[in-house]
Amino acid sequence: MTATEDIKARLDIVDVINTYVPLKRAGVNFSGRCPFHSEKTPSFMVSRSKQLWYCFGACSEGGDIFKFVMKMEGLEFLEALKLLADKAGVVLPKYDRARDARRNVLLDIVKTAVEIYARELNSPRGNFALEYLKRRGLDQAVTRQFALGYAPDTWDTLTKALLEKFKPADILASGVVIKSERNQGLYDRFRHRLMFPICDIHGNPVGFTSRILDETRKEGKYVNTPETLIYSKGKVLYGLNLAREAIRAQDCAMVVEGNMDVIACHQFGIANVVASSGTALTIDQARLLKRYTQNLKIAFDADPAGQSAARRGIDVILQEGMRVKIITFPEGCGKDPDECIRKSKPVFESAVLEAREIMEYYITRALGQYDIKGAEGQSKFANLMLREILKVTDLIEQDFWLKRIAEICKADEKVLRAQLARLNTPPLRGSRNASAEVLPSAVRPPKARLELLSERILAIFLLSPQAAADGLALITAEMLAPQVLRELYTRVTLGYNAYNSIPRSGNADLNFRQFWRNWAIKEPPDILSTADILELLADKEFEGWSLLQLKHEAEFIIEEVRREYTKVRRAKLREAMSQAERFGNHARAAELAREFNVLQADTTNKT
Repeated sequence: MTATEDIKARLDIVDVINTYVPLKRAGVNFSGRCPFHSEKTPSFMVSRSKQLWYCFGACSEGGDIFKFVMKMEGLEFLEALKLLADKAGVVLPKYDRARDARRNVLLDIVKTAVEIYARELNSPRGNFALEYLKRRGLDQAVTRQFALGYAPDTWDTLTKALLEKFKPADILASGVVIKSERNQGLYDRFRHRLMFPICDIHGNPVGFTSRILDETRKEGKYVNTPETLIYSKGKVLYGLNLAREAIRAQDCAMVVEGNMDVIACHQFGIANVVASSGTALTIDQARLLKRYTQNLKIAFDADPAGQSAARRGIDVILQEGMRVKIITFPEGCGKDPDECIRKSKPVFESAVLEAREIMEYYITRALGQYDIKGAEGQSKFANLMLREILKVTDLIEQDFWLKRIAEICKADEKVLRAQLARLNTPPLRGSRNASAEVLPSAVRPPKARLELLSERILAIFLLSPQAAADGLALITAEMLAPQVLRELYTRVTLGYNAYNSIPRSGNADLNFRQFWRNWAIKEPPDILSTADILELLADKEFEGWSLLQLKHEAEFIIEEVRREYTKVRRAKLREAMSQAERFGNHARAAELAREFNVLQADTTNKT
């Protein structure tokens, strides 16, 4: 038995999911509201026997216990595997116990440092830092929420406290102390500074950002923990552990520059906010956010450094195929989110609501730089915008913005397309293929009617072959869609024929599901997982239906499948006839016309 199988055997998927989503019994299964999109009527189903979950609503997401935890917690598979293994008491093979033990020690050291700094903030030595926080408008609740602290103006307060519990080598590896060059002893890295703990996605403190409190000192205003085994600046986002549920619920993340921006937003009730801590957004940070949403709004400082960081981060976001808008605050309302929201929350909220598409933002800025009435200005404007268009991975969006530039410049669209092709080099386009991107759950296009009908008739068949067998004989596999359902149709009908060839007594379809599972055990995984989902759909839609009710439903669906297939087929024939005529293949066009007329006559006779 593999580790994943062992975990599934020990953990009940219903119990695990029920800790995240309230579930109610629905026949042999359980139902609830999907946690991955907003809905009023429960469409989220969980099967204990199949150890499977699936949403029959807008997002059409589904999978096993690992897929659920990955989506809910924003984890990669190996992270979800470890989390569930710990919950199930399963020891994972080939696991680096020494590295994990060292990591846990470092986490414990940083957590202890957080507690010590928090105590110092509330001690007499922390009065100066508390006064600073009051001047910045932070209340006690948000100070506790973000576990803010104070590093006293001493050389060894933290070092001495940590040496009582931990080894010097481990304390040094955590990044909170520095080794003396003179005597090889340790001393505190941070002194007389306001401390901002940085947490990983699970809320574990992994490092610090610190702000100087005496600006007369010749030190950096902000100093971070160095890279360690548990902390990498480019792989964490400040506040994400507190923001992820709000980000998922709103399907949007606001990215700001500074820690104080995040804290101020939380204090004023806006929780879907994270900070890149003053640097450009990295590819790892973008992918971290992509676990929760495809939509970002950027609000960086108006100074050149902030704008430069924002620009570099935007290129990374676009490379990942995410959507980005820019938040700009009205003049006089503050240079950053912290100032703006404290001056006027309504103004701040309005600015967020009115955030502009990135290309509209670039167009507005460029129009302020170039006079497009002249040839030189128009050329510079158009080339700048075309280079930005190339960073957009969605080809439909590219086309939209190209037409927009042509309209602004009053230029020939064909000329702009030719110039776009000349500029279109691999380094500009990025390495990701837009067509391979998976659409986010909340914006997946709705299924075509033929696919919904195909799912429904196969679900009835898997539930009760007697109810649907006669109807299925009136259609062929090619009438269903998509391809995986055509293949499933072929296999379940073959399985049903094999089942009928076995002598038995009693109701013919009493144990068909059991027989089908044994008979189809070597079928491709996508066929079996599709059958699992359709069986869950059958339980959801037809629980308690009589055989007669199921037969009537099957007859109706079969007729609709034939009608829908005919409509789709006729449309394809029209297109094929038109193409044959364009290429002068009159014999092929006549052949297609005969098939079209047969379908037309068949449809007319039935209506």
